[in-house]
Amino acid sequence: MQGVTLGGTGKEHGDRHPKIGQGALLGAGATILGNITVGEGAMIAAGSLVLKHVPPHSMAVGNPAKVVGYTEKEDPSLTMKHDARRDYFEHVAGSFPDSRSNGSVVK
Repeated sequence: MQGVTLGGTGKEHGDRHPKIGQGALLGAGATILGNITVGEGAMIAAGSLVLKHVPPHSMAVGNPAKVVGYTEKEDPSLTMKHDARRDYFEHVAGSFPDSRSNGSVVK
C-alpha cells in the first residue's frame, strides 16, 4: 500500500532489512523495521510500527504492533480487505483459542 516504509533500525550489522512473505498485506503508512519477517499471508494494519516478527496468516496492529488474531484467507493481498474496523479485528481475534491469539510469535 501507499507510504509503506521498510528499513533497518541502525542497530544491526549484516542483514538489517525486513523480509515480507508472499501474499502479505501491508496497510498504508505501515513501518516495518529491522531484520524481521512478516510471515506469508499476514496482515499489517495501516499506520502500524512493526519491530518484531509477525507469524504467517496473522494480523498485527498498533504502535508498536501486536498480533491481535489470525486470518482465514491464504492470500489477503488479493482480497485487499484493508478497511476493517476495530470491531472486525476484535471479532476475529476472539474466534481463536487463547494459545494462538496471545501475541506470542512462533518461529
